[in-house]
Amino acid sequence: PDGQKILFTSYEHNNPDLFMIDVKTLKKVKVSGYKGINSGGVFSFNKQFIAFSGSIRGNTEIFLTHAKDFSKRVPLLKGHGIDVDPNFSPDGTQLAFVSGRYGNPHIFVASLKWEDSGNRVSIRKTPPLKRLTYAGWYNANPAWSPNSQKIAFAGYDKDINRFDLFLMNADGTNLE
Repeated sequence: PDGQKILFTSYEHNNPDLFMIDVKTLKKVKVSGYKGINSGGVFSFNKQFIAFSGSIRGNTEIFLTHAKDFSKRVPLLKGHGIDVDPNFSPDGTQLAFVSGRYGNPHIFVASLKWEDSGNRVSIRKTPPLKRLTYAGWYNANPAWSPNSQKIAFAGYDKDINRFDLFLMNADGTNLE
């Protein structure tokens, strides 16, 4: 968030591991190297956490780790099908992500509950997860507007074999 660090996935150790590099010193550290997928890392709005896609026994879920010590990964979001591409809203109230829990990948949001002065976060049970997209064959890479009011994403139309960019309100309305 401050432009000083970059999160990226590398196969340099024959596994998709998540790394962070300091852009000034070029010091690289491994954030997550569990067997299987470790990718799509993003910082939380308060820079306390990193959310990323990780796999356990072939099922891909969204995990959190502390942005300072990477001591352990904690499941943030679990469900049937893939859960990938996490992205915190700039105001910290929601997490947009992609899920295949109802078949093809679509954009969802989860409301976040922050506790202990921002040192703990969980998914609110009420309201439940909300599916935002229903059109298209494959929707991915949700990105928030700076004011947390809109979400842009890539959508694949299988019938015309093409990806396009879309924009919608944060509640899924007004799809453009």
